Amino acid sequence: ATVLQDGNFYYGTWNSYEAGEWNEVHADGFGGFPRADTVRAGSRLHIKTNKPERPASFRIRAYKQVGQFSTPIGTGRLLNTTFRRIERDDKTVGWNVFFRVNEPNRHYYLEAGGRWERVPGTHISYGNSHENFHIKTTE
Repeated sequence: ATVLQDGNFYYGTWNSYEAGEWNEVHADGFGGFPRADTVRAGSRLHIKTNKPERPASFRIRAYKQVGQFSTPIGTGRLLNTTFRRIERDDKTVGWNVFFRVNEPNRHYYLEAGGRWERVPGTHISYGNSHENFHIKTTE
């Protein structure tokens, strides 16, 4: 129920239907990682998406450290994720993507990215969006 942080928008590509045609927008953010929020090791956290369609994929890659200009060091590790629908008035309005941060006394520099595919026969927007988060665990 507690919001730890808004992610730092890194980049995305979005397609939307307006005035009878599809438009594609590419956007770059500032990237980098926000200041760390602290949680206990083993905490179950989630990232909320505000799109009723379930992402075709959503990946969270965790790095232990970053270098100059907030560049992640190493290859990182993909975290296991699970999805849960967010409903209001019996309608899906978004999805929570759950994950755990299990190692104590560690920084988790998280690169999170979701991808939504085009729904044939509709004008529902689709694309991908990537954000960065920063979590520090205690014991």
